[in-house]
Amino acid sequence: MGDEGLKHRERAACTPEPVAAAGFNLGADLPYGLTIEHVRLAMNDFTDFLGFVNQQLFTRDMERLESIVMPANFSSIVGEFMSSRIPKHCPSTFPVRDGVGGATAGGGLAFRRQVGDEPEDDHGERHPHGLREDDGELDLQGGYSDRS
Repeated sequence: MGDEGLKHRERAACTPEPVAAAGFNLGADLPYGLTIEHVRLAMNDFTDFLGFVNQQLFTRDMERLESIVMPANFSSIVGEFMSSRIPKHCPSTFPVRDGVGGATAGGGLAFRRQVGDEPEDDHGERHPHGLREDDGELDLQGGYSDRS
């Protein structure tokens, strides 16, 4: 394939396609009032962001972001982006950040529960080592509360 064909393929790769709703497990049991639609919308936000960044890189004859960064770093970007965007679509969640501004080992998503007229976070309800109180399982959701 010539340079023009490669350039055309790279330009096409910089244009995101919407995340298909059909690709989700409709039987998924998601926490905190989160729905598959909330996740899909946040994923579309990420692909739009990635498309924007990649299109800008393309105009400067640079590689796509996912080709520049190491896989673990790209995975972190995806996770941080999702933690910040899901609450935009699911108001019963909010991002939990560590002391330096990232959703790292002490971060993730947490549930907002109503206390009077104000939502209150449950971040302090978690076990100090990120483990659930019930079975000692890892708290992969990022927040846990046995209260509704």
